[in-house]
Amino acid sequence: PPAAKQPSTQNNPTLEDIVDAISALDPAKDFGKNGKPNVDAIEDLLDANITAAQRDEAWERFQKDQSEDGGEE
Repeated sequence: PPAAKQPSTQNNPTLEDIVDAISALDPAKDFGKNGKPNVDAIEDLLDANITAAQRDEAWERFQKDQSEDGGEE
């Protein structure tokens, strides 16, 4: 049987991997005072290293996706 689903790019997560990780974070403890998700928290989820620039790009995408999803009420 196939192994449990893991990000296919273990050491080089894609933007989508990072966005998915952000959605799984705990807003109470995994975000900094600046309102952005902590790089360390994302790295822990992905078991990979990311840069602050990658986090920022994924955070922008996450917020855009959230505003698009939330507009349908």
